[in-house]
Amino acid sequence: MIEIKFKNQAEIDSYNKYKELKGIEYHQYIAKYLNTDQYSKIAVVIQYDLRLKYILYRYICFFEEYIRAVLMNCNIKDINYFLNENTSMSETQQIYYKHKDIIEQIYPSKPIIAKNDFDRIRELRNQISHFKPIILDNIIENQTNINFLYKNLTKNYQANFKNEINLIGNEVDLLDKVKIKFEN
Repeated sequence: MIEIKFKNQAEIDSYNKYKELKGIEYHQYIAKYLNTDQYSKIAVVIQYDLRLKYILYRYICFFEEYIRAVLMNCNIKDINYFLNENTSMSETQQIYYKHKDIIEQIYPSKPIIAKNDFDRIRELRNQISHFKPIILDNIIENQTNINFLYKNLTKNYQANFKNEINLIGNEVDLLDKVKIKFEN
C-alpha cells in the first residue's frame, strides 16, 4: 500500500471527504496509476473524473431525451409510455431501430443514428453509472465514445458540450494522459 503524503491540513480534510465518497482502495488505484504518493496529484485526478462524469451524464440525458422526443413526435410511443414504463436506454434504442423507417419519413433531414454510435453512447452511460473511471486505463476508448456522443447531440448542444469538456481541468496541473479534450 502506498503511503499518501499530504502538504497541509486542507489536503487531509479533502482526503477524508473523498475517501468516504470514492474509498481508500480507489485512492490507491489512482496513486499506482500515476506512480505518485502526493495527495494533490491524486486528488486532481479524482476530482477531474467526477466533474467529467457530471458533464457527460447531463449530456447523455439530453441525448436520451432527444431520442424519446423523436419517438413521441413520430407517434411511435406516447409520453405515458416513457413516464410510466421506466424504459432503459437499451429498450429505447430497440424501439428506435424497430421504427427507423417511420423516423426517416418524419425527419428526412436528420440521419438515423448509427447502431455502433448508440451502443458506444450507452456503454459510456453505463461506465458513468457503475463507478468506472472515465480517464484512466480506458481513456482512449472513452474519448472515442465521447466523440460519438458529441456527434449525435443536437446542434444546439454540441458547442456547449465541447466547451465544457475542454474547460474542465484547465485550472489545475492535470497530466495530459488523463485529460479528455476536443481538438478545435
